[in-house]
Amino acid sequence: MTATQEAQYTGQGYLTPLNDLIKENMPNFSALMENDPQIEKLISQNDGTIYSLPGINECYHCNYSQKMYINKTRLDNLGLPPLSMSTTKC
Repeated sequence: MTATQEAQYTGQGYLTPLNDLIKENMPNFSALMENDPQIEKLISQNDGTIYSLPGINECYHCNYSQKMYINKTRLDNLGLPPLSMSTTKC
């Protein structure tokens, strides 16, 4: 549902506020919003009412696309020294 549709359907009374339902039934999502207040701000209407839930993906590899994988076994087999994990040498 787009933000425009949400505003339209809210004005027509088709959508139910989810604030109380979230507090009562979604402890993990409630904790997530407490830890990151931006989430609640982004999904709330101007009056603070929540009518829809977001899709949230907090997987590490999704948030940090610039990465490099190192096969430590291969380095060991080649007799190479361990790599520094410090960013100061980059």
